Amino acid sequence: MENVVYANGFEEYIDGTKPCPPQELHTGELNPDFVQWRRFDRMVLSWLYSTLTPDIMGQIVGFQTSHDAWMALHKIFSSSSKARILQLRLEFQTAKKGADPMLEYILKIKTIYDNLAAIGEPVKETDHILQLLGGLGSEYNSIVASLTAREDDLSLHSVHNILLTHEQRLNHQHTSSADLPFAAAHIAAAPSTQHPRPHHPRFQSPQPPIPISLLMKSPACPIFSYQTP
Repeated sequence: MENVVYANGFEEYIDGTKPCPPQELHTGELNPDFVQWRRFDRMVLSWLYSTLTPDIMGQIVGFQTSHDAWMALHKIFSSSSKARILQLRLEFQTAKKGADPMLEYILKIKTIYDNLAAIGEPVKETDHILQLLGGLGSEYNSIVASLTAREDDLSLHSVHNILLTHEQRLNHQHTSSADLPFAAAHIAAAPSTQHPRPHHPRFQSPQPPIPISLLMKSPACPIFSYQTP
């Protein structure tokens, strides 16, 4: 909206440097300058209305000049901007990775960072890095200690790559640990591969001896067969 006003040369109407001239001349006649001023001022006011949402327009609809409406809008958005700044800074300082993937966490921090910069409250890159590291869980303690102990300056891009690589390593370790019980159960359930003992008389258990009384009664053994006279 402001660009449209400046492009058409009507900035004097909204900034108050061209005030409304008297409505009548000393002779009691209608002042032509007033007529022209009012025409242009109403045009600027209509431009303002066309750019506003209904709830915002409801707060300035009672103002009669573009300058008064403009100043009211300035106050409205100034207070909103302060509240927005506080909200974004709070989100930035309390952001945690939690169970989110590392890339999602990085993008969440970057979105807040970009929003603060867009409303004139930029965050230093060192503060960005420190907040990014401060929101990590205990599984990242080793890498955080390593990064904060370094004396050379690390870029935000380098920190992103280091964290993403560390996450991949953690995921790989977790997957390997989870596979161990499955592998053990698979081995326990597998059939035995031992070769059976060969069937050979040397390896057979000895048979118990046959009683003599049975041999004597057996017709198959004539030597021990005995007939009673």
